[in-house]
Amino acid sequence: MQKDSKFVIEQCYAEKFIAIFNNEMKVIKREAPDFILELNNERIGLEVERIFITKPENRGFIESIFDKAEERLREKYPDIKNLLNFSVDELKFPFEVKMKETTITKIVECAYNAITNNAAPYPDFIKRLSVSNHTDIKLHPNLGAYWLKQLNSKTVIAYINKKEKLIQSYKSNTQLKTQWLLLVVSGIHSESDYSDIEKDSFNIQSQFDKVFLLNDFQAKIFHLK
Repeated sequence: MQKDSKFVIEQCYAEKFIAIFNNEMKVIKREAPDFILELNNERIGLEVERIFITKPENRGFIESIFDKAEERLREKYPDIKNLLNFSVDELKFPFEVKMKETTITKIVECAYNAITNNAAPYPDFIKRLSVSNHTDIKLHPNLGAYWLKQLNSKTVIAYINKKEKLIQSYKSNTQLKTQWLLLVVSGIHSESDYSDIEKDSFNIQSQFDKVFLLNDFQAKIFHLK
């Protein structure tokens, strides 16, 4: 996925986190860590990390298909300015090369129908999608829905440890002692809804001052530390 798309997605997660956690917060800067937040003249570093639990080769193929669909949608409808977040069912996604063009066309049509409020059925590999205003057209395939049910404390801790290796550079870059970590997963139905998880079951210890887990589609935050 292109670097600017990654930035847009992380910014959307940061803004959703702020809207749920404390809407008086402001994003004032982007660097390493991903964002600098400000609240009551206090500044906080915020690193955003998405949890992926799927095969890298599958993810890369799906993202390349959505990148192609995004380019085609932009060429066909240059005036459209929206961010579309697709929940993708990997088990139903057509990985055959001969199906590539058909799949791209289906995604473009699905995106256009959603933007124009045309109640057409989704392709079978799309579980759900959301549309929001943006400065450009961006298509984001989210593969978390199916695999989220496998999320456990070992996985969460592994993602935290990965980012803790960079925490000193975050502090040095920002000159800020307070650093938060926002982990992001997506749940849109009972098998991937983590609203019933006891946050204490993770028993998180971290160098980050606070660690949060954002369930994207359910718009819920778990305060892990």
